Amino acid sequence: RSSKLGRHVSCSIMLALLPCVSCSLVLSPRFLQQQQRQRVSLAAVRMEGVEHGYDRDPRDTAAVDVSRVEALLVERAELRAERDFEGADTVRDELLDMGVAVRDREMVWFVNSGVGAINGYRRDPSDMADVDLSRVEALLEERAQLRGARDYGGADAVRDELNSMGVTIHDKDGVWFVDARRLAGSRDDFGGGGRSVGGYRRDPSDTADVDVSRVEELLEERAGLRASRDYEGADAVRDDLAKMGVAVYDREQTWVVDQRYGGGGGDRTRDFGPTGHDYKYVGLPEVGASQLLAINGLIAARLEAKLDRKFGEADSLLSQLGGMGVSLRDREKTWTCRPPKDFGPLGHDYERAADDDTPFDEATLAKINELLAQRLQAKLTRAFDEADGCMDELQAIGVFVNDKLRGWRADGGAFPTHARIEGDGDAAWPYADEAVLALLAERSIAKRDADYETADAISTKLRDEMCVALDDKRGTWRAVTLSGGHFRVGPRVESGLADKVASILERREPLRLAGDYDAADALQDELQELGITVDSRLRTWRLGAAPTRSGGRGGGRSGSSGRGRGRRGRGGESGSWRQR
Repeated sequence: RSSKLGRHVSCSIMLALLPCVSCSLVLSPRFLQQQQRQRVSLAAVRMEGVEHGYDRDPRDTAAVDVSRVEALLVERAELRAERDFEGADTVRDELLDMGVAVRDREMVWFVNSGVGAINGYRRDPSDMADVDLSRVEALLEERAQLRGARDYGGADAVRDELNSMGVTIHDKDGVWFVDARRLAGSRDDFGGGGRSVGGYRRDPSDTADVDVSRVEELLEERAGLRASRDYEGADAVRDDLAKMGVAVYDREQTWVVDQRYGGGGGDRTRDFGPTGHDYKYVGLPEVGASQLLAINGLIAARLEAKLDRKFGEADSLLSQLGGMGVSLRDREKTWTCRPPKDFGPLGHDYERAADDDTPFDEATLAKINELLAQRLQAKLTRAFDEADGCMDELQAIGVFVNDKLRGWRADGGAFPTHARIEGDGDAAWPYADEAVLALLAERSIAKRDADYETADAISTKLRDEMCVALDDKRGTWRAVTLSGGHFRVGPRVESGLADKVASILERREPLRLAGDYDAADALQDELQELGITVDSRLRTWRLGAAPTRSGGRGGGRSGSSGRGRGRRGRGGESGSWRQR
């Protein structure tokens, strides 16, 4: 609901709702002191005591800044809890830049770059299947080169060849693994659990009575439907299997008769005892009787929704449990509960802006703190309508809240929209922070007034004249080093490689602007040989391929490298740097 501010509100939209202020906005010393205190990575802001629930894969021993990974996982968990999925995706991209893959379903993370990684891809640590590893690595290398040259047809052909070897690639996570389903036609036995049908085998520990031939017939039918992308039909077949008491585990490529659901045919029984579910509580702390009753009720309701295939409802209940600090492990049938965060005597962790001197009597101030505490608890338990109501009451008092900075103010002033973080250009950057903050304030006012031309001009000035790169999603800015008008994003590189990239970009840019595309393409090839990807639209360069955020052809064609003519890319040069 765009009319509500109960959800995670960006600073720029917040400014749009504030009373009109003069463009000659004066930044007070207290405002600047507040901004100075915020010159830390936003991953570390207000995360004390918050847990993310992810474990590192025990097979992963690669070198990585674990404390930084943990901080980012905590930040991502909090953003997801606040339903700020765009912000959470941005944090995931930052983890990918560090070479870290996150698997939400298994609640694990691992390093997918460095030793064992091929062009940014690493084999899933849990995959122990037999495969021609050298051939897979060669094909991954070839596919990366084709994608770098924007030969997506060729890259797709290589991916098909990998699929024929049973290899599945997850571009978003940067991992690959052997998928038994793809090998169903080439071998009849996967060992241990008997004959493989449709890529699935029966769990070797399962000896329950069931019509095996009927199960295998349905598995074959489902595999064919999934291969033809008829997922609705495949789900219907899975329902038929469930009615027989058969549970299918797609990731493990196994099936088993689940006695809890009345295996062997007929309707599934749903008697899970007094709790209404079969999950076991593990760990500390002890849970109070009233809280335990509420948690058991939600777990039971989620289990019932899953059995009825109401997955949207089940996901909503899981989110509500997460807001209560409860984490479920479906495979192990266990749940844990982290202790509630202590927000102190006020019941919340929002601070009043340091430069807000609006006078309040004691009763009004107490009311503000009460509403902030109620809103926070409502958000944590996913009661967003209640949280929106609290926000409405706060606005009626004249209070505006900034969730990202965990602050509030009632003087009609502006929250700082961006915090400074470390950048490549810090050492030689000649400007004062105040100059950047003043331009950011003007830019926010222009965006509030839908004057995007002015806002774009300010962004361009910050980038091209002051060497400042903005990240509106995360609310940060940094001083960068421009080389041929481009700056680095993603993982850091050693100084020797950075110097080579800078030299090539400085030579490439005038050739490209002069229309000498053949010469510019030759230099682009040199960059690709160094493993560098250039985005001429965003004026950035990075080591390795850009993170992909969608399926299909590994991220599509929007991340243009701006090469050559025609489809090879003169079009990327005039794209506006507009961020609305």
